[in-house]
Amino acid sequence: MCIRDRYMGIGFILVQMNKHIYFPLLLIVYLLLATVRADDVSSYYHEVDSPISDVVWCGETGPSQPILILTEMGSVYQSKDSGQSWRDLGEVLSRMPNVKSATDSRRAKIKKIVSSQADRKILGLLGADGVNYITEDCGDNFHVLSHSRVITELQFHSRVREWALATSWSSCEDPTGSPCAVTKQLYVTKDLGNRWDLIADYVVQFAWAAVSDNIPKERIFLTNDPNAKGHQKMGGLSESVLFSMSDDFFKTSKVLVPRGNKFLLNPTYIIVAQVSEQSMQNLNLLVSSSAEPEYNFKATELPSKTLHEQGYTILDASHSSILLNINHQGSSSKFGNVYISNAQGIQYSLSLPFQVCSRDRQCDFGKVQGLEGIYLANVYNENAINKLNSISSLESFKRTVITFNKGANWKPLTPPEKDSTGNRILCESKSCSLHLHGSTSKQFSPLYSTENSLGILMGTGNIGQFLSNNIDQVNTYLSRDGGNSWFEVRKGSHIYEIGDRGGLIVMVPDNEPSTSLLYSWNQGLTWSQYKFAKNTIEISNINVIPSKLGQKFILYGETTSNNKRKGAVVALDFSTLHQRPCKGLNSPDSADSDYEKWSPYGESLSKSLLVRQITYIRRKREAECFDGLEIDRLI
Repeated sequence: MCIRDRYMGIGFILVQMNKHIYFPLLLIVYLLLATVRADDVSSYYHEVDSPISDVVWCGETGPSQPILILTEMGSVYQSKDSGQSWRDLGEVLSRMPNVKSATDSRRAKIKKIVSSQADRKILGLLGADGVNYITEDCGDNFHVLSHSRVITELQFHSRVREWALATSWSSCEDPTGSPCAVTKQLYVTKDLGNRWDLIADYVVQFAWAAVSDNIPKERIFLTNDPNAKGHQKMGGLSESVLFSMSDDFFKTSKVLVPRGNKFLLNPTYIIVAQVSEQSMQNLNLLVSSSAEPEYNFKATELPSKTLHEQGYTILDASHSSILLNINHQGSSSKFGNVYISNAQGIQYSLSLPFQVCSRDRQCDFGKVQGLEGIYLANVYNENAINKLNSISSLESFKRTVITFNKGANWKPLTPPEKDSTGNRILCESKSCSLHLHGSTSKQFSPLYSTENSLGILMGTGNIGQFLSNNIDQVNTYLSRDGGNSWFEVRKGSHIYEIGDRGGLIVMVPDNEPSTSLLYSWNQGLTWSQYKFAKNTIEISNINVIPSKLGQKFILYGETTSNNKRKGAVVALDFSTLHQRPCKGLNSPDSADSDYEKWSPYGESLSKSLLVRQITYIRRKREAECFDGLEIDRLI
């Protein structure tokens, strides 16, 4: 998502106003740049050497926050003006001291960019050829890591800016000498990569453990096989792997869970998968608090003792309980059961059977960001599961359900009464409801919400008995009350992004190349069209640039230039539309106010013991104005 000579091209800057081109400027540039201005929306179009695989925000949030993009060919570009202009960092990296590729005209090839939590200006660039880089100023300057191997994983410490862990695979320099053993090794640096010390071998997984100030900053979690010999085998589960910790960089260590193969760490829990039967690849799950320096692991208690546990997916662990998908069927299973824990994460009850998952255990599950206890999930129809041997595929039997009380109860999505053209929707049977695509879909955009636009959800799907993969039946939907009610906002499937705390929505078709986008200031009641490119782009994603205003976006995808696949990135600035400021914040629900009171759970759920009843002040849907508030206001 090769190494080539640096691309040098001739490009034009074209400034277009009211569809008349006033002047061209001939420039020698690395990127083809076109600035288009129409209807007071500003856009800046660039082509890069290949499709874009990652977008990274660096430094402090603000109007000039640096952005780095990584392409499929391993090139890195930097912008310091919200995407209006881009600097190709390939030549800079290749000219660094001790970089072998600088002597043979090859460009540096980067495979991954890693951000630091301790200092947001620090980035690690992992090279595909064993040359790795660190920047402490978001890409203005770099130094080469002294680690000369291909780094497979890099993890900065969350509190100490100079510390980092990294893994790489050993190599056999002389295969005719002593017996060769290719293993995954763990290294630590305490000076941002100038020196590395080997601290563990035969590594499976690792992490800094300091999720709170109570935990020693030196503590490291590790799963590995300390007694292994020969080449390391990856994949599958092993009874010889141990889950350990160390407070002195593994000069000494303590085994916490024998046979512990995988773990998940968050500020509340540390969850470890322990092998119970290697031949059957069965597991037990152990849980402990992660915020205290002493751990007390206890086995989870499921309602059934007869079901095998062969894989786990942690769906959510952010609100004093754990939602967990357990695979009881084996590695080829496409579904699992959802369980919810008590506050200690030990006792579990069945919440939702037959949840849709891919074979790599990605599950169709959406948490409504910023609202406690609201989740959406896709499940297979139980009758289809029971007839699995007599049907060709389960894909035609998915349906979407929602819970407003942390999984205690689930129900179908209420379909809208009218479509986006105002026509009445016929959906009166009990089996008819709205269904939305999830993260396992490779064809349509999944459910989406953000903490900065409380209560607003967007998704692609259809109305009927089951979820459809037919492109002619899939449309785009929006909810502004946390999923309780829905509107069809546009025919067809789209990629979307939400800005200005829900006041501005931008979207483009996601199954066909396009030269234009749609934007709405009233949450899909009406749409305006804006042409952002002359040649079509197959859009991959849209990101709002993090800021208080939320009116600048980055749109990127793939285009074709001279019969070659290229990446295209478009910076969009809607602040030039100069929407009027919203008014009436102190008098919500009044006729002359642009604001209203809103509770995410509604009156029907106000007596629930599993959710807190909260009332917010937010912008009215039909109020076409600029909000600009940093947070939704509580009453």
